[in-house]
Amino acid sequence: MVRWYASESVLKLADLPPILSQACQGLLRDGRDDGGFGASSSVCLLASELVAGHALPTWMDSETRFLVILDLALGAAMRIPTLLRLRKPDQRLFLTDDIGSVRRWVIAPQRAQPYEGVIDAYVVGSTLTVFMGDLTIRDFPVDQVPSIRSLASEQLKKLEVDIDGSFITWPDTDIHIGPSQLLQAVDPSQLAEIEIERFRSESTAVALKYMREQRGLRQADIDGVGERQVSRLENAESRLTAAAAEHFARSFDLTITDFLDELGRLLSSWKDQPVDGASISRDPKAPAAVT
Repeated sequence: MVRWYASESVLKLADLPPILSQACQGLLRDGRDDGGFGASSSVCLLASELVAGHALPTWMDSETRFLVILDLALGAAMRIPTLLRLRKPDQRLFLTDDIGSVRRWVIAPQRAQPYEGVIDAYVVGSTLTVFMGDLTIRDFPVDQVPSIRSLASEQLKKLEVDIDGSFITWPDTDIHIGPSQLLQAVDPSQLAEIEIERFRSESTAVALKYMREQRGLRQADIDGVGERQVSRLENAESRLTAAAAEHFARSFDLTITDFLDELGRLLSSWKDQPVDGASISRDPKAPAAVT
């Protein structure tokens, strides 16, 4: 169960529209299962509340992430990591002076994939730092993002985050970038890992076998993955990783993106249906199964 906490002060200051306020109260009251933020819990409040000793939830643990709205001088806020006893504040604490971040924090878990949202972002030097909708903080080297690497330093800093957190924009240039585009530009394997995490089920193993058989390939035909490991993946004895997915994609003559799209479509078509090796309907024109 994912736990949320937001102080009354920060919610009042955010002045959320009624529909978002209701959604937020529902999350705060009921929590959310692993279809939301995974295993992470989240706390959102004002910096002044923390410094003043505001009571915090007793359920906080080493995985809790913090969104803190800066309503006092940055110097005073430097005490916050110590007050929260954070050993790795760069991974679990995000400070912002943008109250709009609260709105985006509320919207993020309501997305089909929370990582596709942006809560806040800023540029320091040659790095774009993004607080993603899945509550992770990611750094993107500007020179690895084609659409913005030619921008001057001062231009880079003039970014804005969409009101609902769908993208980051540089208004003077009409550039719009979503989280998936950033992940794909900097490291496609990061996006693959996130996508693959969605597919953690026994059905994924069946889908891998089905995709291989549809192409008339043997387990030994998956370059870069041993036949024994292919068998383990197809019997749900091992978890599919981005590296293994890359090998399957190449053996299927697909890009990693196309491979994940096909895998996702298969799993969606089997949703709410019992899936096992014997229950999959085959295309009569497909190659005969081989092992």
